[in-house]
Amino acid sequence: MNQKTYAEVIVKLAKQWKVPVERVDKSKLKNYQLLNAVSQGSEHDSELLIFTLKPKKTKAKAATAVVGKGLCYDSGGLIGKQDHMKSMKEDMAGSASVLATVLNLVKGGYDVKQTTYFLLPLAENMMGQNAMRADDLYTTGDGKQVEIAHTDAEGRLVLADAICYAKRILKT
Repeated sequence: MNQKTYAEVIVKLAKQWKVPVERVDKSKLKNYQLLNAVSQGSEHDSELLIFTLKPKKTKAKAATAVVGKGLCYDSGGLIGKQDHMKSMKEDMAGSASVLATVLNLVKGGYDVKQTTYFLLPLAENMMGQNAMRADDLYTTGDGKQVEIAHTDAEGRLVLADAICYAKRILKT
């Protein structure tokens, strides 16, 4: 399952659960170069899905973010994983865990104490002609520059930009 298909499944689940989910696509993630860089070698763009749960009774000013990476497939990029690619479709388990947390909260009728955002950065690290390369420089969502030392470090990249998004846009 690629990130586009995974995002479509998540949106359908959100409708069933009656939970708001925002689907942030590449065009709205221009300043989040790390997340986009990971999927440059893929035929599918990166996406960021955000569930928002608000307290039912209180009006807390603080907010919390929970982030789980959703790497639908990780070939290791141009450097590759050699013979270690067999189970790399499981690199989306962080996002699946966050998704399960949302389901448990909603179905269990739990009330969050403050607005809580659940972010699922979705990407696919492939070996395409436009894939990120070692020594490439990218800018994070909070303006820091990152040099790619190894193309198989994509998990840290997507998590970093999702955290930047939570800080800058969602004010967590």
